[in-house]
Amino acid sequence: MKKMLVLLSHQLTDAQIEDLQNMGYEPVFMTEDEKAVWSQITPETLKNSVEGILNAHQFDDCIAQGHMGAVAHVLKTIGFDRCYYAHTVRDGVVETRRPDGTVTKTANFKHVKFLQY
Repeated sequence: MKKMLVLLSHQLTDAQIEDLQNMGYEPVFMTEDEKAVWSQITPETLKNSVEGILNAHQFDDCIAQGHMGAVAHVLKTIGFDRCYYAHTVRDGVVETRRPDGTVTKTANFKHVKFLQY
């Protein structure tokens, strides 16, 4: 079975894991430290952070979503033909404006399938 590196800030759902298996992939997950790095990439840390994560794993292809620059660097580094993203449908969104000016947004998503970039 081929290996799919999962570059996401959140956990895969059971439906997503099943979809990967149906595609012939076994998921390869980042460590907790790598997840923390992936979820807080800055322009200054982008290149070293992404390359550090990619070099730490053996994989055939990857799922990459998150910081636009980080995803672009992954695509540039390993190629569009080896990268996928999760296509979802959004089922309802609730925005709550707080007195301090921040906004809390809650959305429900349902996995449809993984698509190649």
